[in-house]
Amino acid sequence: MANYLHDWQPQRLSGIPGTQFYDDGHAGANGHNHFGFLKPEMAREAVDYLRSHNVQVTEWSGDQGGKVGGHKDPGHYDGRSFDVPASQWSPTPDSAKEIAGMRRVEELMDRFLEGKGVPREALPFLKQQSGGSGTLASAGGDTVTTEMVERQQVDDWKASASAADRNTDPSSAGYWQRQDMKIWAQANPKLAAAAMAKAGVDPSALQAPSTSTVTETRDVPAPAPAAPAAPKPEDRGALAGTRVGGTPPKGLQPYVFEIHADAAASKGGKTGFIGSYLDRDNPLFQSLNAVYGNYGPNNSRQWRGGDLGAPRHGVSIIETRTAGPGMGDVKAQEAEANRLYSTLMADADVKSGKRPLVFFAGHADTTNAGQQGAADGDAPEKTWNTGVMSALRRRAQQEGRTNFQFVDSIVDNDDKGSNTNWARAKALREQWIQQQGGGQ
Repeated sequence: MANYLHDWQPQRLSGIPGTQFYDDGHAGANGHNHFGFLKPEMAREAVDYLRSHNVQVTEWSGDQGGKVGGHKDPGHYDGRSFDVPASQWSPTPDSAKEIAGMRRVEELMDRFLEGKGVPREALPFLKQQSGGSGTLASAGGDTVTTEMVERQQVDDWKASASAADRNTDPSSAGYWQRQDMKIWAQANPKLAAAAMAKAGVDPSALQAPSTSTVTETRDVPAPAPAAPAAPKPEDRGALAGTRVGGTPPKGLQPYVFEIHADAAASKGGKTGFIGSYLDRDNPLFQSLNAVYGNYGPNNSRQWRGGDLGAPRHGVSIIETRTAGPGMGDVKAQEAEANRLYSTLMADADVKSGKRPLVFFAGHADTTNAGQQGAADGDAPEKTWNTGVMSALRRRAQQEGRTNFQFVDSIVDNDDKGSNTNWARAKALREQWIQQQGGGQ
């Protein structure tokens, strides 16, 4: 982002193609809107505004517990920055529905900023609605667009800096190595040349902007490294939805769960908890076992020969009910979510926010006829599973549970596909081990 025309104008990045805020690192499987404000109290007002419009906000340290995942933008750690996950609009990365959701968030942000006095010409999504061209002015043959709104004077640029560690000295070459300055200067060469001449900087200091992903930093003192190779599908899947979040470096290992319903009781089905083969026994598993029951000793780990796909990938299964009437009943789903929430909160590490939990909805990642789960209810099992997870998500949001994360499924009809719940959970676990190491 360029320096800000107004104190309330935030840093903005998103995965909306063809817009001035687009960034590869905020698109695809990790699609989300990012906003970074000058002060924490500004971010708080913006968060409250978005949430009042039923928009989910994550990775904001102002939430209860103050814990966020790994970020390059320090604003995430002091309450100035937050994310809006695109997965809340659609489980399919870069889909039309997901992009429309991100665009709606930007429009809401523009309306919020307009109420804070930011000029409409600096609010591109409101300009689009009113038929504006997005062009603010023309100076010396250069078009100054809303993509990089800049004050024309160097002194104004310095005064509008948004962070203490941002390079705001235009007389230094490092200032002109900032990614946003390079992009702006490439689009407005005459203005850039005049500004550099006034600051006494050699124009050779201005290199072409990097084509690599723009990271969530407020100051890029040197060209960004070359774009990394496209991530493998398994990694993309693990990042789709919501980050692990809620855990600082060397924090507690996330536990991953898949919500299910078992076969009808008349066919031998019953509720039960099946622990992940990759996690040792722990108080949380014991609590789930006590409430839901089991299919044998050691949290059912030997059931069906100890070779179930989900537990092999580090996913614990919660069979919350048996198939039958009420599978599609929203109130029943909400009641089950509340029971599960109370059980999870009985664990001290979960209640304190130290233990991250990750949830998938069973069978929501496949449309294969033979893999739809229990078939004896008044609705498909996946309807129950996704309904309970959605209700649990709402409860967690209401309670400010930043350590509860929910991953919306991607349909992958290949049992060995990289986008199955199991593969994504495994990749997510490996990512956590690689980034943070160890764990408890």
